[in-house]
Parts: sequence; structure tokens; C-alpha cells
Amino acid sequence: MRQVVNWIGNILLALVILAMAFFFVAPHFLGMNFFTIYGGSMMPTIPIGSVVAAKSVEASAIKVGNIITFRTGTEADKVVTHRVVEVSNHSGALSFRTAGDANANPDANAVLAENVVGKVWFHVPFLGYLSSFATTKLGFILLIVLPGTFIISLEVRNIIAELRSMGKVACTGNG
Repeated sequence: MRQVVNWIGNILLALVILAMAFFFVAPHFLGMNFFTIYGGSMMPTIPIGSVVAAKSVEASAIKVGNIITFRTGTEADKVVTHRVVEVSNHSGALSFRTAGDANANPDANAVLAENVVGKVWFHVPFLGYLSSFATTKLGFILLIVLPGTFIISLEVRNIIAELRSMGKVACTGNG
């Protein structure tokens, strides 16, 4: 039973480390940003509660049919993820007409190239619910504190067991 608990603890630790590396380190090196989808405009392609990974690309690489994440002109901290339905290049100024897959009409304003955050590389359905929950006190306790305490307690038990077995070997060797 003890080996099963140790095995589960080690798997949990590895998963936590991999998740942290993926969400905190990888984006920096891969030029990606993660965003949670709160609206249904991209349904069914990207469900509400999904997390999208938007990778920085040259605006000239964006084509009709690509899904992009962009900052709205009115609110710099607000981002939207929609599909490109038209690419325009008027007098050297590149812009994109976008629309949500669930919307009947394109967005009212064109997206200027400098407002594009990136092209959506992939999305993970429903992960946004988990990340939003993790930012609450209860979520932090259930998703970070409890598993962390569990893993630390397992490792402390392993260290104590190892020290005891070393003590037995040392005692039997001297006696």
C-alpha cells in the first residue's frame, strides 16, 4: 500500500512540475500567451471555458480562416478571439475583418495588425474553469495547498523511513 501511495505522490509531483513548466516557462520561450474564453462567440469550435494558446506571429502570416486573439481598440486590456474572414492591405496598413463562428455578422471594427496578440495555436476545452477556480481561495487550497501538503508529507515520510533504515544498518554494523 505504501508503494502505491508513493507512486501516486510521485506522479502528482511530476504532473504539477510539468504543468507549471508548460504554463509558466514554455510560453516565454515559445512566444505564446494563454487566455480563457468567457463568451460563446466561437462556439462550437472553441467552447466557453476553454483556454487558448495564442502564439505571436508576423501579421503578414495571418490568412483568412485563421483564428486570432487581438486587443480591442477601445480597451487595451480586453482581448477577443475570433476567426479572420477578410485581410485588407490599404496603403500598407494591414488589417483584419473578424467574426465569431457563432455570430451571423462580422465584427463592426477591423483589427489593426498592431492589435493582434497572436494566432491561436491550440485550445484546451474547459481548462479555463479550472484556472478561474484556482484563483479563488477555495480553489487555491484544493488545487495547490492540499496536493502540495500531501506531496511534502509523503517525501518527509520517505526521508524518515530512509534515515531509520540507515540507523538500523549503522547499529547492526557496530554491534
